[in-house]
Amino acid sequence: MKSDNPVGGKGKTVARTLGEKAAAAVTAKGIERGTRFSASSADVKAEGDTPTTPTTTEHSPNARPTGYAPAITEVRPDVLEGARRPLTVADLFAQETTSDSAVTYFVEGAVTGAPTAVGEGGEYPKLEFGDPTPKTDALKKIGCIYKDTDELLADAERLAQSIDNRAEYLLDITVEDQLLTGNGTGNNIEGLLNRSGLQTATCAGMNAAIKAIKKAKVGIKKNTPGFRADALLINDEDWDELTNAQDANNQFLAGGPFYGAYGSSNGPVEEPPLWFLEKRTNSTKSSRQTDEQA
Repeated sequence: MKSDNPVGGKGKTVARTLGEKAAAAVTAKGIERGTRFSASSADVKAEGDTPTTPTTTEHSPNARPTGYAPAITEVRPDVLEGARRPLTVADLFAQETTSDSAVTYFVEGAVTGAPTAVGEGGEYPKLEFGDPTPKTDALKKIGCIYKDTDELLADAERLAQSIDNRAEYLLDITVEDQLLTGNGTGNNIEGLLNRSGLQTATCAGMNAAIKAIKKAKVGIKKNTPGFRADALLINDEDWDELTNAQDANNQFLAGGPFYGAYGSSNGPVEEPPLWFLEKRTNSTKSSRQTDEQA
């Protein structure tokens, strides 16, 4: 007579399906309710096969299913920007537009003679103006090319905006570097620091540097009448040392961390002006170099 519970051995039931195998594993191992385990369909035996002991792999009840990882991961569409160097040079220059490929300007020549008081019947002094010297600056082009696909603009608008912003920033930085340090050769602009007629000074120590900056400011007024220095461009590290300068009583000349400068009842100023000049710092310049911009 055929049994309803075929056995592979005396008293042992053969698991026909994966569900029966799982039930057998629970019974055989005494697994508690809520415990996870695995059962392979490859181990399910047909009727008449020799049964094997079910194998289980126990897992932590609090284990995170790997398939849920995308669902529990926050994705932010914004692009985190890297460090940006402040733009401090370009806006010190007046800006105009032209449709020509070069700009020629004239620098007045030397003057011989001078007006003087003349008595009745006296001879007037002769005044001669030297020929002006023409100077020509060819227009220079600064630019780049990059590509945003239509799909990127449509599907990742914020990423496209980030690329645009970064490209414009890199362009502005290149313009500033050219205006300041361009060597004038090839397609380069002749930058401010490579122009003729710049004042130079040598000083040792920050106190001497403070005096040298004041002297340079006066020098602009003296040597180019009608012009005044309106800004101070200084290296970041030099400015840090300069604002750390102290007197014999260890008081900070530019004001301490909790009080203002000498004679001031106001609190400290984060970026105090020096000799009433607007201060601009620039990290690309060589150390120990300062300039007054007229």
